Amino acid sequence: MANIIVSMSKYANIENVNLCWIGTREIPYSYTELPTPAVDNHMIAAYKKDDTYIYLDATDKETRFGLPTSFIQGKEALINTPNGYTIQKVPQIDAEQNKVNDYVQLQIKDNKLKGNAKIDFHGFNRSSIIMEIGDTSGKTRMEIIKNIVLKGNNKFILNTYTEENLSDRDLPYIINYNFELDNYIIQLEKEIYFNPFLTKTFEKNPIQKDRESSYDFEILSQFNRIYEFEIPVNYSIKYKPKNYTIDNELMQSSCNFEVKNNKLIVTHKLQLKKAIITKPEFELWDETIKKLKTYYNESIILMQN
Repeated sequence: MANIIVSMSKYANIENVNLCWIGTREIPYSYTELPTPAVDNHMIAAYKKDDTYIYLDATDKETRFGLPTSFIQGKEALINTPNGYTIQKVPQIDAEQNKVNDYVQLQIKDNKLKGNAKIDFHGFNRSSIIMEIGDTSGKTRMEIIKNIVLKGNNKFILNTYTEENLSDRDLPYIINYNFELDNYIIQLEKEIYFNPFLTKTFEKNPIQKDRESSYDFEILSQFNRIYEFEIPVNYSIKYKPKNYTIDNELMQSSCNFEVKNNKLIVTHKLQLKKAIITKPEFELWDETIKKLKTYYNESIILMQN
């Protein structure tokens, strides 16, 4: 496929498209450490535009033009040129380009949490979701979509959904959906309790203490979630958690709780700063996850007036 890309470029009179040998992230070596073919297990094309290289990898049809594929980020590329070769490092795509935005409007009805929502996936998160869904249809597709947008607990019911930009790589993939969630609201006499974190990112990602090798997330991601809880008639907020911020060299996360127009608006942001967590960083990572879990366990309390 790399040869075909180079040949087609020449046929179209597009200059500076050359063959490129590269190793995927499964191989830890660089050309400096091991200048042999053992460094390479993959082949792509590289297009030089001014002083910048754009990597053309045909093995991932969902990655948009301008981005490398996720599995060659940070790797050294050996690029064939008319005058010999050059070694260039493929950039790590920043979290902002791989963001996921989730906006959910919620109401409490019949002792259930009911919601209308929209979620959009950008960059590598878009690619991975599209590949996960594939060309499925009917009940199978709905079940996959359900697992992608799942909120709260296993009593989550996806009622309907629609998709946008499924075939346009240059736009975010969007799912519009509505759902209901049973056994999530707890009502005791005049009080209603519920957890405002319907999605608890990284909650189940502590690193085992006896692990020796680095932990690879493959991509940097940013998650932006806004939950708008409509406060029921004749109820007011008795307790809401305090705003929090976590910021270290591995992760940045914050949550803001605001009451506006009879709604409780929860704005939760989380950004992964490093794709590979090394052994010396395991302790900091686990401490960060422990803090997150503490915040994730908070509840909202509503009191009947």
